[in-house]
Amino acid sequence: VNRLHVPITEEGDWRNEQTSEAFTTTFSGDFVDFKDSCWTHFFHIMLDGDNVLDHPDYEPGGAHGVIYDEPVLDVSTAAYPDVMKVLDAIQSQFVDNGPCLKSVFVVGDQQSYDRMLNLIEMYPIRYCWVIPMPGEFHFMGHTYFAMNRLWYDDLTGWAVHKTGFEKTVKAETEDMSYFSHYDRFYSLLTVAIMVVFVSAFDVNTVSNPKAFMALCAENKGAMILCRYLYDCGLPLLATRMAIRSNSGTTIDEMWRYMGPIFRSMGKVHYARLSVLSQHITAHLKDPLRSVWDQYRTLSLRGNNGRNVGWDFGCERFNLECQEFLSKSITKERLLKAIPILNGLRHVRNQTLNAFGVRNDECSEYTGVLSSDIDVLVHAIREELGLTGVDDAAALISPRLRGRLFRQPDGEACDRRYPWNITREFRGENMTKYVISQLRSMPESVRARWT
Repeated sequence: VNRLHVPITEEGDWRNEQTSEAFTTTFSGDFVDFKDSCWTHFFHIMLDGDNVLDHPDYEPGGAHGVIYDEPVLDVSTAAYPDVMKVLDAIQSQFVDNGPCLKSVFVVGDQQSYDRMLNLIEMYPIRYCWVIPMPGEFHFMGHTYFAMNRLWYDDLTGWAVHKTGFEKTVKAETEDMSYFSHYDRFYSLLTVAIMVVFVSAFDVNTVSNPKAFMALCAENKGAMILCRYLYDCGLPLLATRMAIRSNSGTTIDEMWRYMGPIFRSMGKVHYARLSVLSQHITAHLKDPLRSVWDQYRTLSLRGNNGRNVGWDFGCERFNLECQEFLSKSITKERLLKAIPILNGLRHVRNQTLNAFGVRNDECSEYTGVLSSDIDVLVHAIREELGLTGVDDAAALISPRLRGRLFRQPDGEACDRRYPWNITREFRGENMTKYVISQLRSMPESVRARWT
């Protein structure tokens, strides 16, 4: 359990009086402004000669520290008894005793979040202090998995083969242990496509997404790359940077943007989570919302622009304890190990620097190698038939033959393009879905519905 006490002066219900009708349509649009802003932001960075993968210039405010509480042993988050045991431990230490907190943000992955909501419905008085919030690390991972499933047949499967990622980036997976591989691959693909466009067109041409896509509309290969950047690659990169810089506005926008995509890819649990978690966030009273906005993510070591989700912090701390104690893990040994780990965390950077050991966490290391970018840029140019002679003309000239970027088996792709697959899940269809999910929420959590 990782805790942070933030006193507020107001007491009472955590919800504001906003009606839910205004909320139901926030998932239903095409998110044009969001996608336009992602496009212009990152292309301006690249056109200025900077690396779009550099860590954002965000300094975590206040004192930096890591707090390990007394561990709850032999508990996972898979079953209701496990979740109840964790909640009861929090209640015993922080609600009924100690600081006697009125409300507690409890962050969890999709499974534990769903369990918490159901427990609140079953025991509304017992768990009236719980404000369930989603884990941004797991959200980012399952966003990668959903986008990968959506785009694999049309582009990313081809890119996986060209870059040699076949062992770690699959057509479908739900395994969060592969997160870093998907994070690296999608950053690589996005940057490579941007490099191809920037090397072929001038600043004014690529800066306007709508005009640029209209220009490339007759070239099937160029259009696929444009739509990938606009609908997938750049929103993913924006969310990655938003978590690192604690930008809740962008994270919330991506939650809403992903709702229809989760549904179209059959990720029903995360589609539901996108609605319920955003509803709770939107209905927080101002003092609580300000706390959540300020402390939505955490910094592991206080380095600028490297924040992570609370759920990632919990998993990292658990892993550190496990690795430190090896197979002999007991409560007594854990309680002794935790102060040591706290101390090691705070002196790690100074120790590495003293011995002249490179510390990548303080550098601009991203895991995306320039050699990998060069390989993929060359493959894209070869697939599009670019020779370096008037590439701009080649990218906008009509190309009417079959789809490009096929996978090695060479089979024709007979399904619709990704941007058409998700279309039927937007608009009124999504609004009806949001309403149905809100009506399934526990009354003690749901704000006023009329």
